Amino acid sequence: MTWLKLNGGTGIAPTVTPNVAIAPDGTMSADRVQISKGAGTAAGDYSIVKKSITVSTGEKTSISLYIKSNTGSPQKVMLYQNDHISISAISVIAGTEWVRYDIKKTSGNTIASFNLGLFGDDGTGVTSSDVLIWGAQLEVGAFPTSYIPTTSAAATRAVDSFLMPAGLWLNTNYGTFYAYFDGGRESNQGTYGRVISPLGSFTIIACDAGSTSRAGTWSGGSPLTQESGQDYYTTAGSAAMSYNQIMMNRSLSTRGQGAVSGTYSNPYSFGVFGIGRNSGSATNILNGHIKNLKYYPARVSDTQLQLLTQ
Repeated sequence: MTWLKLNGGTGIAPTVTPNVAIAPDGTMSADRVQISKGAGTAAGDYSIVKKSITVSTGEKTSISLYIKSNTGSPQKVMLYQNDHISISAISVIAGTEWVRYDIKKTSGNTIASFNLGLFGDDGTGVTSSDVLIWGAQLEVGAFPTSYIPTTSAAATRAVDSFLMPAGLWLNTNYGTFYAYFDGGRESNQGTYGRVISPLGSFTIIACDAGSTSRAGTWSGGSPLTQESGQDYYTTAGSAAMSYNQIMMNRSLSTRGQGAVSGTYSNPYSFGVFGIGRNSGSATNILNGHIKNLKYYPARVSDTQLQLLTQ
């Protein structure tokens, strides 16, 4: 990418030293960026890196970047995304560990610029920063995906695909599954995005099903769902389900709500678990992220299930 001044102004182009530190992927490919505030006070007086792509008006775009301090002490920077109509920005305090930050935006224009705003000051008196960066990525989509190394040309990524075999850890008679995630169904696949899918049409936890705030569990066409009260695309959240395959009853709680319960007629079939997808084929993809998964070899009470998702 090309480092630029924003809007000309009195901005000072940052000093960039490439390939000076170990990046999150274990290679010597992280860049050092030293930022200094310009003489002015307007937004045009700070330095950025810019990359543009062509999108449709109203299309969702995401930028993401790994950042950490190069000095051993916290470093303040600002990141922003600009579509030449409006700006979305976040303030970052870079620490001593790599953290991936992202900004999501619905474009109001046909050009989405990756304006990585490494500001030296935002009115709080911080006039310089010294950080390491890696993995800057601009992409079309509601969420940032795993990093895809590219050069001067755009690239298309393959679907993230993760399968986990069942084993002695699994109690097929009683159990509780928990997930913390964001996202929903891929628009051209099925009616929901599977978070945990044990076999075929069976789903431990999924979301969407016609409502982006809904999560549920399915077994052979028999659903148990709950409106979470908040859009999973917009804000990450939790869902958990518990089952008793002897008594054929189960419960579901989302985002700390009181559990909904019910019986079911088709027992769950457990085999290879699909994480973020159908277990048997790469369909019903979760368009989002899974931050945390937990399994307990017991059917917890409905009260415990609610506490688990708070």
